[in-house]
Amino acid sequence: MKHVPIRPAREGEEQVFARRWKELMESKEPYESGVLCRILIGYPYKIDQRVASVVASMICWLGTNVGNSFLIKGGEIRDKVSSFRFPYLAAWGECNARIFGMNSRARQIEFLTRTHADMEKDIFQEVSVTDLEALEQLCMWLGTDEGQTFIASCEAEITRRRDLETLAWHCADGRQNSPAVQKLMDKFAIVG
Repeated sequence: MKHVPIRPAREGEEQVFARRWKELMESKEPYESGVLCRILIGYPYKIDQRVASVVASMICWLGTNVGNSFLIKGGEIRDKVSSFRFPYLAAWGECNARIFGMNSRARQIEFLTRTHADMEKDIFQEVSVTDLEALEQLCMWLGTDEGQTFIASCEAEITRRRDLETLAWHCADGRQNSPAVQKLMDKFAIVG
């Protein structure tokens, strides 16, 4: 099974989430059924390539501005309630709602499952109950300790990449002696 999104990840943050997801899915698992089966533990249907692609598409989407807003919302809800499973599911419910006059009247899941050909034709395919169920199960996993660790590792890599890009830009511009650049150099233990 391939754990890649329906549309390839774009440069930057999407690639970080997509790559780390693929690594997690391909990691050794003490359970015979694999990591995805454990994450989608309550999923009542057969886990096939479609499910793997839909789930990978949402993970990739977490690297977008809208996906990041979803993570922030889920985190805010998680901080206010005692349940770890439902905060991201609640945030997904809000994010995935069909709202008149917004987003071409499409739901977020319809954007996530849209192929390049669909985009060129400006159409949305019908979403199945199994697609919805898989993403709801994924949202519940995001609130677990393992899900939170996954998110944090992606966010840490994104921050590290941004800091390195900022450092390189300032150094290339001859600003390596500025206090902000010195702070970044200290962070990465770079001797000027």
